[in-house]
Amino acid sequence: YKRLFSTRPSVDEWMRWRDYRFHEEVILWKWFVDYWMEGGKQYWMDWDFERNGQLPFDWLDKKDRKTDLHCIYELDCYPKAVLSYELLSDPVTRHFEAEKVATIMEDKLGIEIIAEDTKPCILTEIEKSKSTPDIINKDEREHLKAEYSFTYTQLNEINDMLVGMKGKYGSDKWDDNTAAQELVMYL
Repeated sequence: YKRLFSTRPSVDEWMRWRDYRFHEEVILWKWFVDYWMEGGKQYWMDWDFERNGQLPFDWLDKKDRKTDLHCIYELDCYPKAVLSYELLSDPVTRHFEAEKVATIMEDKLGIEIIAEDTKPCILTEIEKSKSTPDIINKDEREHLKAEYSFTYTQLNEINDMLVGMKGKYGSDKWDDNTAAQELVMYL
């Protein structure tokens, strides 16, 4: 039993998974971003509840993509802000990233936002009192994070995808979209 996001696989398990799923994971990440930026454009077949395109399912062709029904009847599937985990984790920048969330939540029924002057203190206390500290460089088996690496070809594929995303969401079509501007800045 492996706890998601709390236990890393062995380096051998990671490399097997990486080499088997790498290309699909890069595509999925890109389509996940597109899904939200484009108002819920569905890239998976209706019965593919995991949304991963594995047999017996496949991906929808661009011409067959439609708006996810959840985005029509239940959700507003447009991003309100784009957050950076790294900036949210950094003691210097965490307040500014967390403030984006607070701004979105203001005036929402049933949600009370704490006073402005208490926010930095609360964020610092939350970080200090976490029951599980962030594992930055090693896992419990003492594997260095650097051991979980990508090949040169894989790094190029990631770079190409990021450059393409930056070009897409940095184009004139997205000039008036704050979330697109934030996304481009983080990419």
